[in-house]
Amino acid sequence: MKLFLAPDELNSPASAGAKASNLNRMRHLGYRVPHFLVTPAALSENLFTSPHLRSALAKEVEIRLPRSIYCVRSNALIEDQALQSHAGKFKSVIGVKAKDLTHAILEVFQHAHIELAGDLSLFSIVIQEYIPAEISGVTFTRNPLGSREAVIEFSPETENRVVSGRSTPTRVELFHSNLSAASSKLPSPIRTALPGMARLESEYGFPQDIEWCVQGETLTYLQCRPISTLTPTQFESFRYLDRHPQLSGPHFFEKSEISEIAPRPKVFSFYLLSLLFNRDGPCHQVYRKYKIHVDPKQCLARFGNELYLDREAELRSFFPAKTFFKTRSSLRFLNRLLGLPRSLWNRWAYDSIAARCSVQEIVALESRLRILLTEPALSEDWETQLNRFLLDYVHFFEVNLLASAVTKRLEILLKGSPISPASALTEGVADLPRWRQEVISPVLEKTRHLNRLRDLSRIFFDSRMKALESALITHARELNLSPSESILFATPEEIRSRELLVSKLIERELEYESFSNWTLPSSLRDPKPRLLSWSLVTVSSGTSEGRLVSEAELLEILKSPQSSGTEDLILWTELLEPRLHHYFPHLQGILADRGGLLSHLAILARESRMPVWVNFRPSADFPLGSRIQVSNTGDVPVIRSASSRIRP
Repeated sequence: MKLFLAPDELNSPASAGAKASNLNRMRHLGYRVPHFLVTPAALSENLFTSPHLRSALAKEVEIRLPRSIYCVRSNALIEDQALQSHAGKFKSVIGVKAKDLTHAILEVFQHAHIELAGDLSLFSIVIQEYIPAEISGVTFTRNPLGSREAVIEFSPETENRVVSGRSTPTRVELFHSNLSAASSKLPSPIRTALPGMARLESEYGFPQDIEWCVQGETLTYLQCRPISTLTPTQFESFRYLDRHPQLSGPHFFEKSEISEIAPRPKVFSFYLLSLLFNRDGPCHQVYRKYKIHVDPKQCLARFGNELYLDREAELRSFFPAKTFFKTRSSLRFLNRLLGLPRSLWNRWAYDSIAARCSVQEIVALESRLRILLTEPALSEDWETQLNRFLLDYVHFFEVNLLASAVTKRLEILLKGSPISPASALTEGVADLPRWRQEVISPVLEKTRHLNRLRDLSRIFFDSRMKALESALITHARELNLSPSESILFATPEEIRSRELLVSKLIERELEYESFSNWTLPSSLRDPKPRLLSWSLVTVSSGTSEGRLVSEAELLEILKSPQSSGTEDLILWTELLEPRLHHYFPHLQGILADRGGLLSHLAILARESRMPVWVNFRPSADFPLGSRIQVSNTGDVPVIRSASSRIRP
């Protein structure tokens, strides 16, 4: 009877299991992996039922792989697949002495027998040498939440508490284009292994979840599998961003409000939007009106076919003394120092807009916009429409500047109160002391006016853009350009010179369409690695609302015959352990004291779309039994109690 698979049989994930097959592949690629043996799935039922066969297997392990301590790991043929990992669902026993091998083998099979409802035909085990680790950790070559940076979590412990969820590990994020920047953040063996970890992604042609451990200066790879929550389309977009020249140095690009109204501009539209930020352009005219001294910079960029705002260029145009990036350059420091007077002036000018603009001025601006919207459409040539668009955009931009400044002032005035800005706009501030109402009410009235006016201005912008595009297409027909819509992929200079090569325009259109099934991240940030601090952290995205309960109370609820199973519950647990996945059908979310983004339970939660957050303990504000809501505002998790107070 064959107890172990032959080396050539390990090449097939279908018969050997993905875990064993990946270990074998890494070994052939030159990566250091523990020595291991794999049992055939056809033998599993007999190993589960026969003590004699388990004893024979243990003796054969000691002959083929003589070690004092072993690991007995699950190797289900359904584990580590592209769409579902089943991470941590099956039991593994670590640190097994040779004399206890028989019992450990039985433990693993017993657990699998329950998980697989008695069918062991797709299950086997991997028996490895045990590596006494000083550091254990996990590398996701891409962020499993859907962005392109690699994520590393590690803990200086003797067993892999990172994947088990029993610790809050050190976490580092870094970009593939800047791996060398991790030098000061990571222990030497991990830093040295980074290029090899990135190479595994290339070898497999997909982002990888890699478990490893460090002993002395040696890093050993324990496991490698695809990140099941990412798609091939996402991976393609990550590689595109890795290669983009504008993202090779410090950067901060973000989809902003202008991205909402023109999220995927074509060539002509992008040129048009760029004109808005020129000196003496519409934006500059509005800044002058409100005494803001701006150094016009080109702040727009396209990645794929999506529109982004260069936040660093925008910041420096207003506040030259500020930057989003750390820098030790003497020249940059001097430039920032010289920009301090303009920065201070612009801060005053912007912050005082809420006080300087009156309700009457806002109403007058609304009247002007309504008049422009009701004007009959004119059959004008495209250049006249272009000039009209730039002239009218002044009103659109003024609305947005006023709305931004006044809303910020409202947020400042409500700070420390139990009322959020959103609640104040819909429900008012009658619950606040009278003196505070008198201060806030004028700003609240302006904010309400401007919120309505913002919606009107977007309708206005859309109508002007459509009129301009219609004039362009009419011009294309006059030039006998076919297809006429291809003119939207020409620059104004090409249109004016009438040097329109249809083949070139179609090539641009095809390139544009090739990006249309991508959705790039909302922000593309400075590629320096971040050693993250441990406030409340999202490990599986989503929004949850329900009553906060302990595991003991949850079990009582599930056992109770009176339980209807319809109550919304959020589980609080100390440890983010894999066994908790059994509760998913009964929960709206999970809050844990300890655990990491790369733990097994976090992987299962993302696959099941179960929201999970870590670094939380019940408190006087959010006690067990209270009803809470947890959500993400951008990258920041927010907890709300019944009183609507917000606590990041």
